[in-house]
Amino acid sequence: MENSTQESHLRSDTSITYESPYPLYAMAFSSSPSTHHNHHRITVGSFIEDYNNRIDILSFDLETQLIAHDKEVYDIAWGEVRVFASVSADGSVRIFDLRNKEHSTISYESPQPDTPLLRLAWNKQDLRYMATILKDKKKT
Repeated sequence: MENSTQESHLRSDTSITYESPYPLYAMAFSSSPSTHHNHHRITVGSFIEDYNNRIDILSFDLETQLIAHDKEVYDIAWGEVRVFASVSADGSVRIFDLRNKEHSTISYESPQPDTPLLRLAWNKQDLRYMATILKDKKKT
């Protein structure tokens, strides 16, 4: 997975425009402000019918771009400050910590090969838990 070059434009104190060169599918707001800036971050994932999809973190810190999944990214969710996770057509849940941008942790892989994970949600009461949905399965 590659990342696109971020182009976000400040329109006012409350509005940002982000123009992606790719179709976007998933997004999630960070639940906490950035430590470097007093603004929230948004994570967006592309939807390309190819093996190279992108995840971008939109903020006023333009150096943050991550590389992770081998296939399409279907959903992204913020957990705690500086931590978010994503699910993909590669069947994995990956956790990212912005304090170490060069690394992601695979916390789950589909029990059946090539079974995409479609959605992801953190338990807001206990961030040690998250749920995901497997494509074409009746279980979560």
